[in-house]
Amino acid sequence: MSSIRQVGVETIFQITAPISPGSSGGPVLNTQGKVIGVTVATFKDGQNPNFAIPSYYLASLLRQIKPVTPLSAVIKPKQYKSIIDDIGGKSTGGVVAAQFTWYSIYGGQYSFSLRNQLREPATNVRCLVIFYDQSDNPIDVDVIFYGESKFSKGNIIPAGLAKRITSRVDGSV
Repeated sequence: MSSIRQVGVETIFQITAPISPGSSGGPVLNTQGKVIGVTVATFKDGQNPNFAIPSYYLASLLRQIKPVTPLSAVIKPKQYKSIIDDIGGKSTGGVVAAQFTWYSIYGGQYSFSLRNQLREPATNVRCLVIFYDQSDNPIDVDVIFYGESKFSKGNIIPAGLAKRITSRVDGSV
């Protein structure tokens, strides 16, 4: 510590130890290793004086600390709309499938669009595609997972946009 200064009625230490941007809040130690202050400011002009507040100010601040409230009690989690809520009616939100195309020349290959109608990006979208025969009997299913895995990173459908998905089932379908 090079000097003790008075700023109005408050005391501040001028120190010679260098302070970099982002170092505010670091401890200032005396020769016995005891915390005597906390770094708060530096001035780049002139001889680069650095400043710390005395640690006795911290004692009064610590007495004012209230019990910690978990973040989950303060911030409510986002409620995501599920298209399952819309079964029986037309979906107006969520991620919906559209523009189904069957490629008969490729034997079982098909594609469709996943449209994200949410206000935030969607990932980890799971689809169950059910294929029916002409008598409306299910004959095959395909489970599609569009999201992050160890094989594909960043499969995200941006808000308001769509991604084309291509898959394949048995050619007899």
